[in-house]
Amino acid sequence: MAHPVLYLANIIDYMRFFFMLLPIFMQDPVLCLVSFTVSDLLDMFDGYFARKLKQSSFLGACLDMSLDRASSTIISMKILCSKQVSLTIQRALILFVLIDLVSHWLRYSYGCKVQTHHKQVQSRFSALNFYYAQKVFMTFLCFAYEAFLLSTFWFVNGVQIQTAIFVMKSMGAFAVYKVFLSVLQLIDSIEKLAEMDKKE
Repeated sequence: MAHPVLYLANIIDYMRFFFMLLPIFMQDPVLCLVSFTVSDLLDMFDGYFARKLKQSSFLGACLDMSLDRASSTIISMKILCSKQVSLTIQRALILFVLIDLVSHWLRYSYGCKVQTHHKQVQSRFSALNFYYAQKVFMTFLCFAYEAFLLSTFWFVNGVQIQTAIFVMKSMGAFAVYKVFLSVLQLIDSIEKLAEMDKKE
């Protein structure tokens, strides 16, 4: 059996990491979009091959979670690097990144503590349970959030303005709902971790 470092699912994640690195050194917004898109597409296959080849691993789960968070964070930072970004957009993006990072890491930490995959942790919020139980819905919301960020990136860089505006308007409501779920996740995770501390 292959070493977990060499599991195909994990190799796919290493490739995702590579395609996330490229935009950091790129100036061309079109090439940045291509690189981010490839990384996002690869995200659709790591979990599939992990299950298909029975190569699920803690390393893989950590890579997947870390890269998911890094993806939206890097795109947001690329947007913030543009001189065309208003103060309102700057504050909104920083707030989104903060909520996204903290809420997911608290939930992930709780899952590790109770030895349960973070996607299987039950919440008192039905909307959050539905999000994690319905994989198609979860995938769509993640796609919508990334699409909203990427279209915003194109917009502030003056690329395909009309297309960017169309995608922003189409995905904006879904992106906001994704942030709302992260807020619920943040509240739920704090409550769960605090209750665990109380019992200990």
